[in-house]
Amino acid sequence: MTTPISAEAAPEITPRPRTLPDHAMPEMTGVQLAAALRTDWPDLPIILASGYTDLPEGTGSGLPRLSKPFSQAALKRAVSDQAQAIEHRSQVIPFPARQV
Repeated sequence: MTTPISAEAAPEITPRPRTLPDHAMPEMTGVQLAAALRTDWPDLPIILASGYTDLPEGTGSGLPRLSKPFSQAALKRAVSDQAQAIEHRSQVIPFPARQV
């Protein structure tokens, strides 16, 4: 369901592409899909949805997880947390490598 917004509020809402794959999919897992997507789009925000309490050993994705079933509030929180983490990363200025 989409909530109508005013024209004045529209610039404040910037849609950002993100992916929310399920971990258990035919042909590949959500972690494998994330790795494939990150080949072309390394900064693409990805949140892994899973009904598994523990992911199988060796997945080691480091992706944020959203446990199924999830509510709209949980989804909103996961997206917000990820957006804040991305914003924080963009404010970090890396030092140039030191020449030895």
